Amino acid sequence: MAAQTARRATPQPGCKAEGARAFIGYPLRPRMRYNPRMPAVQRSFRIRAYPNPAQIRMLNQWYGSARWLWNWALDMRTKAYQRRKESLTSIAVSRKLTKLKTVPKFSWLAKVPATCLTQCLRDQDRAFANFFRRVKAGETPGYPRFKARQMNGSLRFQDVSEVKWLGGAVSLPKLGRMKLAENLPAIACPDTVTLKREADGRYYVSFCATVEIALLPVVASVIGVDLGLTHLATLSSCEKIENPRHLNNRLRYLRQQQRCLARRVKGSKRREQQRLRVARAHSAVANQRSYALHVLTTKLVREHQIICIENLAVRNMIKNPRLARHIADAGWGEFRRMIEYKAKWYGRTVIAVDRWFPSSKTCGKCKHVVDELRLNVRQWTCPKCGTVHDRDINAAQNLLLAGMSELGGGERRDLGVDGAVVDAPREAPPGQLMSECLEHERVN
Repeated sequence: MAAQTARRATPQPGCKAEGARAFIGYPLRPRMRYNPRMPAVQRSFRIRAYPNPAQIRMLNQWYGSARWLWNWALDMRTKAYQRRKESLTSIAVSRKLTKLKTVPKFSWLAKVPATCLTQCLRDQDRAFANFFRRVKAGETPGYPRFKARQMNGSLRFQDVSEVKWLGGAVSLPKLGRMKLAENLPAIACPDTVTLKREADGRYYVSFCATVEIALLPVVASVIGVDLGLTHLATLSSCEKIENPRHLNNRLRYLRQQQRCLARRVKGSKRREQQRLRVARAHSAVANQRSYALHVLTTKLVREHQIICIENLAVRNMIKNPRLARHIADAGWGEFRRMIEYKAKWYGRTVIAVDRWFPSSKTCGKCKHVVDELRLNVRQWTCPKCGTVHDRDINAAQNLLLAGMSELGGGERRDLGVDGAVVDAPREAPPGQLMSECLEHERVN
């Protein structure tokens, strides 16, 4: 009882008031009280799990049951519409599923937690809703597809044990307690927990929670960021971030392992071992890319108050057969997603400049726009004023000026952030910054 009382009185992260109590009430379902000065955001957590052999055997059966239910429900709903023009919902399918469990031939469905099967039907409802939305919008429909037998899968659990959650453990219905790679965050027990198995055979527990995040102190610094392939990012301060090219560095090894997988006999143990080897190699590349983008975006958000980027159409650019792999390896879309949600968390401002703005072809000194500038031209001279420009640095500085002009309504003025006034920094003109950068490169 003393341990529970001490645990109830533990302050939540972000509570700065001396002696503040995070929640008071029933110990199994704490009532969160948020500081109005700190924004409460929805945050997702993903922790690696280590199920024991008995749990793995049970999960293999459950993943197969969820796959079978998805295909059975999709076949039923498709035939009902084709034959009778009837649209079935997950509620109607769930009633049929309840009767199906009583049939001895399908008694194995009763061994799976009922909430996992219900969530599977809800996912199919969402898939159909997205299908009809795309049809109405005139997009590619994308009718829900049948699921094949594969290594990866996911299950969503409800009624997670709150007693064990407060004790720092995850206990799922009919599965028991699971070992985790790290401690649980200091949050209330979530309503649903997802247990996912990746293609590389690793298991992860994921859940969402509302947490408080303290805003970062206001800084009088703005930056323009130009994304590229030669350099992952070029800043308006003349700094260039090298492109790590994670996939390209491991491409030879991946090709060798993929050819080795193609020679294995289907259904053999050696093929399964080789498949895991290939999947883990791809997973390592994805983790390295994600880590590098997290480091870069966190650095930009911490050091700058306003960040100006370009609104790139990555989905269209990736259709280029010569640049598709390199653009996907750079992770431009993930970069923007990360920097936008981190800026929202920590009180920063991200401005996406129009994608048709000619940032590379515009002279930062006289604003002259050249007619054509090929991708292989990395430096060019303005025909009007004679200024020599580095293509990427000039684009980053033009993005900064265009973003600040858009934010300020076309004029230079002071900007207020969360009630605090920030004076617009008096930076040198882009032409002068460009000359200083070129001179610095010649000296070094």
